[in-house]
Amino acid sequence: MTLVEILVVMSIMIILVSAVVVAVFRISSKGPVQGTKGLLEKLSVGLEAFRATYRIYPPQDNGAGTDPSRSAYQSYPLFVGITSAQSSTYLWYALEYDGQGQFMSPVSAAYKAAGGAFTDSNTGSTQTWYYYQDAWQRPLSYVCNSPYTQYTLTSSGPDLIMGTADDIVKP
Repeated sequence: MTLVEILVVMSIMIILVSAVVVAVFRISSKGPVQGTKGLLEKLSVGLEAFRATYRIYPPQDNGAGTDPSRSAYQSYPLFVGITSAQSSTYLWYALEYDGQGQFMSPVSAAYKAAGGAFTDSNTGSTQTWYYYQDAWQRPLSYVCNSPYTQYTLTSSGPDLIMGTADDIVKP
């Protein structure tokens, strides 16, 4: 083999390796997006099961607003310190805890985070509450302004900023 042949073979190998590295990087960057889309789809199925049972979607909050004694649904506990940005807590409560798995199987621990504790009004025991999070460990946003209208589930996407072009939305 001549030096020119060795250089040609090496340059071909470098081109092939760089193409493989670029392809692997593209595939690995799509993983979190696909995982979050799968989570939103699973939650949508659970929401439709909830609606088929109760003829409404679960509320995006407990309806208390500034009056903690008022709640939209008597069975919903009041989670102290929860804001509308953490509305996925109420979604978790409606689909997994209160429904006891009736509306969907429990979501993988990678897509849930423990948010605190509350006292179950039925049993009197202290329970941990959770909220749904995307692949970047950011809380999902659940918006349902009226229990009879369509809901919106939103993830902030890879840039972690809500309201940008890369947001993942499931209407």
